[in-house]
Amino acid sequence: MDDPAFAAVRTFASTERYGLVWAEYPSGSGEVAGPRIGSLDQASPFALRSVWIGASAAEVARSLLAGNQADPEAPPPARPIDPYRLLAPAPGQPDRAEMALLLQPLDRGCTLLHGLLLRPPSPADRLDTLRRNAAWMGRLRDALEAAA
Repeated sequence: MDDPAFAAVRTFASTERYGLVWAEYPSGSGEVAGPRIGSLDQASPFALRSVWIGASAAEVARSLLAGNQADPEAPPPARPIDPYRLLAPAPGQPDRAEMALLLQPLDRGCTLLHGLLLRPPSPADRLDTLRRNAAWMGRLRDALEAAA
């Protein structure tokens, strides 16, 4: 098979922060600041699986702020930094470790939820930590989408 005579490629300005890549769409200034959370700047955050949720950022935030008492693996109620950034005690983490929850609105009814542990788990606990947090985030997604 021959290569095409030309290829249309669009690039977007991006930056890495806290183990996640943040892009600007459509690309404007070429500078992408990404979110800043002071407590993460001094930490070595551990990125959890990001979850796409078919609900608005406001609905996701309301649910995280209220907490999910029916799900024993979900974090306790979060506290807001601003409408798109929240802090919550990390479920299953000793020593009152915290996690940052970053809400990235994609559209009116779509949000990407990013979770970052402020302290990484031990190497032996990483896989279990990823699985446990992916599970409660998936249940949160399912509940929010069922209510929509």
